[in-house]
Amino acid sequence: EVKEAAPQALEAVEAAPQAFEEVKEEAVETFEEVKEKVPQAVEAVEEIPQAVEAVEEIPQAFEEVQEKAAETFEEVKEEAPAAFETVQEEATQALEAAEDAAPAFAAAVEEAAPEAPAFKFCPNCGTPLTGAGRFCPACGYKLHD
Repeated sequence: EVKEAAPQALEAVEAAPQAFEEVKEEAVETFEEVKEKVPQAVEAVEEIPQAVEAVEEIPQAFEEVQEKAAETFEEVKEEAPAAFETVQEEATQALEAAEDAAPAFAAAVEEAAPEAPAFKFCPNCGTPLTGAGRFCPACGYKLHD
């Protein structure tokens, strides 16, 4: 049995240096790849404290924004009644001015009425009609029989 196994063993021993070289080459390639990535990994690790610090600052920043929002709300709440009152006064003044101007406007319309062309309106869509057409130019409604 030993004689029969000897050639296979010899063949394995002869192939061992070649296999060893192949494994060694793969190990060297892997080592080189890892070695290239080490500086990037070190840089990333060095940035971790800064990232942690930034994350730790988030609650403080949120609190500051919340406080500023509350202050702004209080300012608006205090100023709103005065602003509303100002708008209300201006609206009242505009309404009074319109009421004062209404009689003069009505008189001007009455004076101009005889000169103004007579308008008819489409009973279907309300479009002003100026001609004697049989159909509304906007919706096509039949106007005359």
